[in-house]
Amino acid sequence: MNAIRYKDPTGNEKTTLDVHGVFVQIDLLPDTAWVQDTLALNPRGEIVVVSHGATSAKGIDTAEDCTDTAYKQIVISMRSDTTAALASRIL
Repeated sequence: MNAIRYKDPTGNEKTTLDVHGVFVQIDLLPDTAWVQDTLALNPRGEIVVVSHGATSAKGIDTAEDCTDTAYKQIVISMRSDTTAALASRIL
């Protein structure tokens, strides 16, 4: 990939942006409605993490995108990208 071409959502202007890669964020809201009667959720529908992944229900832990933890996907992506980059230098 060497460029992204996109249309401005507020108008019809098309722009081409030179890039070396891309990170796509698919959705901002977690799919947690099915646990709303079991776990504490914040107004965005994210599972409230009490401490180190623990939730409001004893014995149920959670991690990453469905929690109220900051940054989520970008941190996971950066970790995976760094691992791949380091592995490519080793192999």
